[in-house]
Amino acid sequence: IPSNPSHSARAMADEAPNAPAAAAAPTVSLPSRLPKSSLALPKASPSSPAGKLQLPGASPSSSGRLSTSSWKGLRGSGLLLGGIGRSSFFAEKQALVLCFGEAFTKVGLAGENRPRAIFRSPELRRRRMLGPELSGTLSQEEWVQVLSDFMNRIFFQHLHLSPKDRRVVICDGVYSSQQFRSALAFVLFKLFAVPSVCFVLELVLPLYLTGLHSGLVVDLGFGSAKVLPSSAGVPLLSAFSDANCG
Repeated sequence: IPSNPSHSARAMADEAPNAPAAAAAPTVSLPSRLPKSSLALPKASPSSPAGKLQLPGASPSSSGRLSTSSWKGLRGSGLLLGGIGRSSFFAEKQALVLCFGEAFTKVGLAGENRPRAIFRSPELRRRRMLGPELSGTLSQEEWVQVLSDFMNRIFFQHLHLSPKDRRVVICDGVYSSQQFRSALAFVLFKLFAVPSVCFVLELVLPLYLTGLHSGLVVDLGFGSAKVLPSSAGVPLLSAFSDANCG
């Protein structure tokens, strides 16, 4: 074994002087610098400030804020809601609240601090004479005729609302007749196609407004005064009292 590796390599080269040269390896030429067009990044529009998120379909103003029309378009397209379209917050509409009194009827929307309309309703005091000194409530068919015109006036003259997308809450009286309740539910569901109807005692609703579970509610009406206590959210109907001192 030769001691010097360089001598052995020189000797092998001398022994094969006529050996064919090894095939040259293929070479790939790389450009020393890539063209600028391939490295160009998308430029921000002059109107949009640097570092701000540009939402599709939104036209920012000169101050960088979205205009009112752009916000309305984004809210309707569902981009602000995760791309799932309109949520129930925008689709849900306020419920209609009806309170039938002896002389006046009050109508409004849930969540508002005052009724939208207060008007006289003498047709709700109609009675059917059962004898010389005895009267009773109307039949269900008679109430349907009265309430169909009455509710039509509420929806389209006083409130100007479509009843098909409004839930209805009825402030029901303690001594309200079954004929009146059935006729009212029939008119609202069959004639006006409301999605839901809820009957709630009118002397319990003030407690919901104050957030209390127990209390004594006094109602001074047109023809009578009514008192009803409630305990733990349950009205005590056995303790209900009224007097003709309205």
